[in-house]
Amino acid sequence: MLSGVTVITVTRDIFRAGREAMLEQCLRSVQEQSLRPVEHIVVDGASADGTTALLEMYRRRGWIRLVSEPDRGVYDAMNKGLALAQGRYAAFLNSDDFYHDRTWLARSVQALEASGAACSSAPVLCMDEADRSRLDLAPRWADMFCSMSVNHQSLLMPTEVLRRLGGFSLRFPVQADWELLLRFLLSGGRYAVLTDAGCTYREFGLSARTPRRELLAERMAILEQVLRPLGADADDCRSICDFGHVPGPLARGIEERLHPAHRAAFAERNRQTARRKARRWCWTYSHRPDRAVLRVLGVTLWDRRFPLSMPEKFQS
Repeated sequence: MLSGVTVITVTRDIFRAGREAMLEQCLRSVQEQSLRPVEHIVVDGASADGTTALLEMYRRRGWIRLVSEPDRGVYDAMNKGLALAQGRYAAFLNSDDFYHDRTWLARSVQALEASGAACSSAPVLCMDEADRSRLDLAPRWADMFCSMSVNHQSLLMPTEVLRRLGGFSLRFPVQADWELLLRFLLSGGRYAVLTDAGCTYREFGLSARTPRRELLAERMAILEQVLRPLGADADDCRSICDFGHVPGPLARGIEERLHPAHRAAFAERNRQTARRKARRWCWTYSHRPDRAVLRVLGVTLWDRRFPLSMPEKFQS
């Protein structure tokens, strides 16, 4: 195994999407990293639009290791790259994202080794379709049991830790990265946070293109799967989705499994959401894809639920 980093990028039909310039920017940003050695594995889903020929050119230059074959989705391809990785650490960089800081991987490795953590994270820059950049929010690890609050483009983890976790679950086609990080936290994993951004992502990715109802259904399915061993039921998971608050007994079970360095932040965050939930008890009106509710002083005057059609892909 190498002493450096493996970066894994997944591609499919880049020409058809009109993103060949973005792919070149992605590949070049890895090639220009100051850290050595850096292995860049590109897993292509058997593209039929000329993407494979373009990637073959970069393979001949020595920039990438290339695999091109059919897959069962983006997380299946990411798992293939993880299985091939030879670096001590692994990162996942989408084909339309890039490192804008050439020292980014070196600084991430330094943060991991200095802290003894098994995952590093950081703020990222977000770029819109007009190529305008803005600073996205810093990682909010204490919020992770309510939603994906860390940008996966900024993450660096030991390859063996990712393999020990079993890689990404193919049951969740859009948010399997969140599910993996929940398992990481519940295994007692420790994270480190860098203060400045070194990666830029474009905001029209897979989750941005997925209907909100599907995202919510997948989110519920992830919570139920990950938290069921701690005694969570569907009502607990719905409380998390509705209020961002983890109910007391469940919260204590989660806290016991977190790394000791992260327990206080999780507990304080949950106390804050409990206060917010109490305010919403006084007066609540909300309308979401799965539910519309009007509640005053804890009395529900109107509550209509719209069953989330749970696609087969989320079923056990």
